Amino acid sequence: MTPNEIQTNYIESFQFLDQRKQRQVAQLVLLNNLNRGDQNIASTLLMTLLTRTMGSLYDDKIQVKFLPSQGITQDMINSYNVLAQSDYLEMGKAKTDYDWVWDTLFFGRGYCETYKFDLKRKMMIPEAINPLMLGYDPYFTDPQQWRYYWKWVTKDKWTLKRLIKSGRITGVSDVSDIPGGVEPRLWEYKQQRDSASKGVEPSIEPAGADVYQILEYFGHNEKGERCVFWVDKHFNKVLMEEKLSFDDLVLEDGTISSKWPIVIKESFRIPHSSITFSVADLLEDKHRAKSVLLNLAFIAAKDAANPLYLYNPEQVKD
Repeated sequence: MTPNEIQTNYIESFQFLDQRKQRQVAQLVLLNNLNRGDQNIASTLLMTLLTRTMGSLYDDKIQVKFLPSQGITQDMINSYNVLAQSDYLEMGKAKTDYDWVWDTLFFGRGYCETYKFDLKRKMMIPEAINPLMLGYDPYFTDPQQWRYYWKWVTKDKWTLKRLIKSGRITGVSDVSDIPGGVEPRLWEYKQQRDSASKGVEPSIEPAGADVYQILEYFGHNEKGERCVFWVDKHFNKVLMEEKLSFDDLVLEDGTISSKWPIVIKESFRIPHSSITFSVADLLEDKHRAKSVLLNLAFIAAKDAANPLYLYNPEQVKD
């Protein structure tokens, strides 16, 4: 697949999701109570209900266990359950589940990728994907019917050097051939979120820093096989191409292919729609209204405590 074809699909999904992402960034700013004037107060409605809903859905313990069946002894079942608990801890599944559930509630959809596998420890490495960094095919609602999806990943210089030396990256021979820095829109998202948190912001975009933004694109090669591609942020070069060889999908003609390595959770599903609504969508207007009412009451209380009148309005009726 050529960089131009990847860029065309990227622009298609970007235009489809950009307005939605801008609203979600604004909701993240709204969620953070520090984004207010020094003399104002903010509502905690959104945070309170989001946390309450999280409490009913999230648990930091493994939720499944093996049960005995025909031909399986109790000792084998106990070994499987102990191994499952060990893998749960080794994978950091509690943190991944928290991020996944939180994304599902706040953004309406949560994405977990199951692409990476640790051959040495023989376990999958699931990863919750930031919805602001992800784009997908707008024409199909079922993820396994998507023609493509992509996400932005950031790598440092030394990681890219090791990948080039090991032969994983074949599109370039040196890290200097990869443009550095962060894409302007993603940098704007970060600045808005950091500004809302009253965090310390970098003075300029790190265009000259040792930070490299790469598009990880899941699509089809010329043979129609599902593959993963790495492309630089300017869509000039395909840095890597790897065929997905999970062989867990049977196509209409009977051939064996691979499913997209992504699992989706939805908070409030809308049938036949690739866009869902979230807790933030439901509470955004109520949160803003409550903040306004709280500030009006706060201002009235300060005026009553420190009046600026030359007379007592309670005594002077006319």
